[in-house]
Amino acid sequence: MKNTLVAVFGIIVACILGEFLIRIVVPTSYVSDSKLGMIGSGGEHDVRGFRNAVALSQASIVVLGDSQTYGNNAERDDAWPQQLGKIASTTVYQMAFGGYSALQYRDLMDEGIALHPNILIVAFYAGNDLLETYTGVYDSGNSKWNKRRDPGFVSPATTSDPLTYRQELQTGLSRNTVEFSIWRVRYWMRLHSRLYAFLGDMTREIRERVGIAKTMKEKHRQFIDFAKEHPEIAYIFKENEKLRTIMSPAYRLEAVSLDEPRAKEGWRITKEIFQEMSEKARMEHIPLIFLYIPTKEFAYLEYMRLSSVQIPGEFHGYYAAESRLQDEFLKNCYKLGDYCFSVTSALAEALRLGEKVYGETMDGHPLALGYQVIASSTWEYLRNTPVQRPGRGEINK
Repeated sequence: MKNTLVAVFGIIVACILGEFLIRIVVPTSYVSDSKLGMIGSGGEHDVRGFRNAVALSQASIVVLGDSQTYGNNAERDDAWPQQLGKIASTTVYQMAFGGYSALQYRDLMDEGIALHPNILIVAFYAGNDLLETYTGVYDSGNSKWNKRRDPGFVSPATTSDPLTYRQELQTGLSRNTVEFSIWRVRYWMRLHSRLYAFLGDMTREIRERVGIAKTMKEKHRQFIDFAKEHPEIAYIFKENEKLRTIMSPAYRLEAVSLDEPRAKEGWRITKEIFQEMSEKARMEHIPLIFLYIPTKEFAYLEYMRLSSVQIPGEFHGYYAAESRLQDEFLKNCYKLGDYCFSVTSALAEALRLGEKVYGETMDGHPLALGYQVIASSTWEYLRNTPVQRPGRGEINK
């Protein structure tokens, strides 16, 4: 018994030391931030924590956004703000990070204004901005954000559980299986233990050889079987092999539907924040542009509509929900008197032309070519719109 206790104690101490060392030797690309929640660190990030080569003191265009603006799935120079800078031959500074929403956009606005931009762009992503705004206000410990709560709002007792849908998409496993429950435990450990994640990555090839871990081919077959049984969760678009991808109305619907209580409340808070930002920009004499970035699902559905391809039955309700959200977004912007546009049509047109703007997995972030479409569409909007500096006339483009 003593030997067993000594061995167990030694393993525990080794794990603690290993966790401590791995966090020192292999730092993450992000750190906690009391103001924003999370911010970039080291690597491709500048001294402010944003994904820019240099922390500029002045920029012609400043862009606020989330991971769609940060440029997930692409090199730093292929993120759409950087590509916009190349196309427009001007300085563009992005202030974006995964998980950001209207809450962070408002908190970053003063930093953006300090760069004396000619234009400030707020990039709204339909796929999660409303739910993340809601979560930041109702589930975080940020007292400043908590003040935006509606005392009369009652959080719904049940939801469609988009996190579980996402995990089913990741694994190709149904939530009702034992294997899925085991995976969730392992996933939790991976999220909370850097040592566990490191050892898992280092030993994957060996574990696949001895049959302890599934190979990529086995995972692919597992996912195909899951998709056949659950097209409402994992719909494989294969009408055009070049544009093959995975879409999920079940996973995204809650985020874009203004009939869903949490998204609806997130929209109320977002509109409140956008009005504050509009008033602030007007006081500073800076043109404010609100940009709508659609979900991959909506871009594909628009492409289908343009190409006279029948929209799958699983997506009828989804298409109506995001169409409404996009309309409400643009109406609210026009009501505020600011500039606004959507890149949905540009992405759909690129798909119609056979351009691979999204990858084949469930990931909703564009590829580098997709970010190029967003940058080009934004530049076309700026070129064709007489942007007025509030109280000071048109900007010389």
